[in-house]
Amino acid sequence: HLYSILKSGGFPLPDYNVFVSDLSFRVRRGRAHVILDQHACAFTLWETETQAVIAAVCVLPQQRRKGYGTVVLQKLLAALPGKRVYLYREEEKNKKFYNQFGFYDTGDFAVLKRKDF
Repeated sequence: HLYSILKSGGFPLPDYNVFVSDLSFRVRRGRAHVILDQHACAFTLWETETQAVIAAVCVLPQQRRKGYGTVVLQKLLAALPGKRVYLYREEEKNKKFYNQFGFYDTGDFAVLKRKDF
């Protein structure tokens, strides 16, 4: 289901088996988190003990602007306590969405502003 949500959102993805194999490998080793619900998903590309990079937050096109993206991103951020969180945000239109969670621009990336950093 994660793969189909990302495909519907226009994310460029490798072959299904390659994608699932790679992501499940990282999740099993504690190097990634995946948050998935019926209409949306969010996951990290990689994590260390102190940092994480968000790979994607995606909502099915017909379910956008209903709060699903907010829910999955909140759950993902809750799974990353104390970590410096980075996000590569290509589209300017999503800037306002991420800023409401405390992300600020640093050039190519947005970084989550947390009290402990």
